[in-house]
Formats: sequence, structure tokens, C-alpha cells
Amino acid sequence: MTPLQKPVFEPLATQRHLSQIGTPFGAREIYDSVSFCNRCGCCAQVCPSYLFSGKETDSPRGRNQLARLVLEKKLKLTEPAVRESLQMCTLCGRCAQTCPGKIPTSQHVLEMRRALHLRVLPRVLQFFISLRATHPKHFEKCVCWAFLLRRIKAWPLLSKLPGFAWLSRANLLLPARLQPLQKALAAAGVTPQQAGAQLIYLPSLEAEFFQPEIAVSSLRLLQQKAPTALWGNTASGLFSYVYGDLRQTRRTLRRLITRHRAAGALPLV
Repeated sequence: MTPLQKPVFEPLATQRHLSQIGTPFGAREIYDSVSFCNRCGCCAQVCPSYLFSGKETDSPRGRNQLARLVLEKKLKLTEPAVRESLQMCTLCGRCAQTCPGKIPTSQHVLEMRRALHLRVLPRVLQFFISLRATHPKHFEKCVCWAFLLRRIKAWPLLSKLPGFAWLSRANLLLPARLQPLQKALAAAGVTPQQAGAQLIYLPSLEAEFFQPEIAVSSLRLLQQKAPTALWGNTASGLFSYVYGDLRQTRRTLRRLITRHRAAGALPLV
């Protein structure tokens, strides 16, 4: 007899995937989590991509069924319909909030993207942001140089180069100028308490570099509760978890956990 094998996306590359997914009902393997969907349709009522296209494959329950068929080897992951469905998902998480079974459909989507090696962001942009986890000092310098080039109107020219078309979109979304977080904190009269801190604040990429008012507001609220330390330019692993390599995510988290323990394992915000 042939032993039954657990359905997985990539049997020869398990390190690129999660072995289990945490759910409100306990940890589940990917196939068990996908199979828990009973196709009730509650998720479809709140899914932005389904409301936009009206396609069943663009609904959360449709994506769960695609994942199940792929795991059961009844459908190839490389099918155009599968790729289109994965690209349409915004990972907003509304489906899991509405689902009676709290099925983590966005996690299923990420697992399929990893198996398909689907790159959602432009390669140059993904490499640039990934520097925050691998080489944070280089990333900070790159941000400063990028805004300097923007100030001298170089972005329109750079956006015409192969791989840099995303600069046009970034030029519309990013603030007019770069305001260092430390200057924003000083202007607001907010001072992190590195010594004797009881909390640790880990600002997001956006809050630290592009919207410092978010970090200032968050730190001010935390300081009202207890003395709070600020860990600047520190990756949490979320970016690589969503857009990059799961192995890099694990490396980033190991470094963060080691530093956290050395700091006394204070509550991390």
C-alpha cells in the first residue's frame, strides 16, 4: 500500500510555506483550513474584488475552492484563472471577519502566491523595501537619496527607465517632503524613554519614513501609559511575509525576538 501523503503546495520546498495556520479553532494544516469552507457565501458580500468583477473565482470562497482543487491535484496552479484570482485579492481580511468559521482566506492566498512565485510588486521596488530587513542603514540612506532626487525633479526621468515606472505612482502617493521622525518628535515635544522604559514602540515603515505624524501620535499615547522606548528603522517581518520570502521573514523575526529578549521582553507595540 502507498502511504497517504498530506496535500501540500510544494512537497520539495516546504520551507517556503507555513506548516500550519493559526485559527480561532486552533492550528490547522493548509488543506484542512481550506476544506473547512462550506461555501455559504457570507464572504462574497464584503469582498472588494468580487464586488468589482462579479466572478466567482474572485470571491473568497472561490479562492478557497481553487486552493483545494490545486492541493488535490485536480487543477494546476499555473492556470490563468488561478493567477488572476490571486492578483485580484487585496488581502484586506474582510472575508475572515465575516466568515462564520473565521477561515483565513488571505493566508490561503499567500500560500498559493508563494507556490506560484507570484511577484505582486515591481522587482526594483520589492528589492528596495526589502533592504529595511536585511540592511536597515542602507535602506535609510536610500530613502534620503530618493527624496533628494525627487526634490530636483529627477523622478519623472527615472520613471521612464525599465523597472522604475512605479515612481510615477509613488510620486502621487508620498508626501511632498521627507520629515525625519526624530525631528517630528522633537517638534511635537515627544521624547522616547530609552532608559527605564516599560514599553517598546516599533513604528511601521509608513509611520517612520512617510507619515511621521502617525508615529508621533502613537508614541504620545503610549507615553501616557508608561515610559516607552522607540526602536527605529526596525523591520517586523510583515513586508517579507506578504511580498517576499517566508525564510527571510523567519530570519527577521529571530533577530527581533533575540533583541526583544535582551531588552527584558517588554511589551512590544
